[in-house]
Amino acid sequence: RIIQEGSTYMAHAVGAGKTMAMVMAGMEMKRLGLVTKPLYTVPNSVIVQFANEFQRDYPAARLLVADDSNFTAAKRKAFIARAATGNWDAIIMSHSAFDLVGVSPERQKAFIEGQIDEFRVLWEAADERTQKQIEKAITALRQKLRKLLEKKRDKGTYFEDTGVDFLFVDEAQAYRKLDFASGMGRDIRGVGGEGSDRGMGLFAKIRMLDERTPGRAAVFASGTPVTNTMGEMYTLMRFLQYDLMKREGILAFDAWAAEFGMAETAPEMNPAGQFKNVTRFAKFVNVPDLMRMVLRRMDVVRPTDLEHLSSRPDVTQELDSVDLTDLQQAYVDSFQDRMDNFPTGPSQKGDDGILVVSEDAAFNALDVRLMDPDLPNEPGNKLNKCIGNCFDRW
Repeated sequence: RIIQEGSTYMAHAVGAGKTMAMVMAGMEMKRLGLVTKPLYTVPNSVIVQFANEFQRDYPAARLLVADDSNFTAAKRKAFIARAATGNWDAIIMSHSAFDLVGVSPERQKAFIEGQIDEFRVLWEAADERTQKQIEKAITALRQKLRKLLEKKRDKGTYFEDTGVDFLFVDEAQAYRKLDFASGMGRDIRGVGGEGSDRGMGLFAKIRMLDERTPGRAAVFASGTPVTNTMGEMYTLMRFLQYDLMKREGILAFDAWAAEFGMAETAPEMNPAGQFKNVTRFAKFVNVPDLMRMVLRRMDVVRPTDLEHLSSRPDVTQELDSVDLTDLQQAYVDSFQDRMDNFPTGPSQKGDDGILVVSEDAAFNALDVRLMDPDLPNEPGNKLNKCIGNCFDRW
């Protein structure tokens, strides 16, 4: 499918063989002359394993691997030169190394200005609340553009200089966040319109490759294409189906959401243990139409599709509930007071906030000593109950 159709999202379950599929697809596309120099970017922790598996599958393959020894700041320019001048079957880079190789300032400037122009078009047709969100997004992009123009970089260390013409992105969920404006962002959970620099960096590279060879720019691979918010489905479509979304008039998030999403209000428990009605963008509608669009680029392999290839042990789950100790209850009571008294104004390092309270609540549920090691060991807490159960079975 990758060979025939180009850009693809491999939404394959763990153990489905994503690594070998990407390796074989890249080598076959190179053999057929569809690509010249594919680049694989993988998580830092598996780069050696990935390179070894690649060499095992294709012993004669010419590989250039960016590891900790040859991609330091002093050696980066030499690595890019080797990548550009060598006839490599594959270039393999860790995510962190790949993120350091940005597109040229000229192209990045054009990319950001293009994003600003698109936001301006969306602003014309938006309601007042959405317009305010778009204005904030435009301001953020202008700040990025100003920082870009002020930053000095060495020539010859840009993505264009590598000669790469196709990308394979392993564990693509690491790049799942792109900036987008939405009028529902403040009031509705599950939208997630805040982007990341690494996501925007990858987006700029894919747009550049897509302009050169439309529809044949990148392969994403992940067992979890959507992890936290439904907005991530919109984001992955922007990565790989940008032109299609533009033609269909759903490039703006609110237009996409009106077509395929629905907000629902339901009570949810907060870190203090209290229930509060929360409106969340949590349900897809027009699913057949959405899937027809998504499956043009997404190849799905579920765990159930692999059951005939392997056997799994039968597992019996037992739910063992544990009551809160007095000390845990005291901390739970304090969480609501903290949430009612968060600092106002710009956040500062060390300020209390919802993420801090949520983390403390998770620690408290397990063992209060995770928050303060000087607190007493309570025999009836969850951690000690788990230890006791494990010891009894052992």
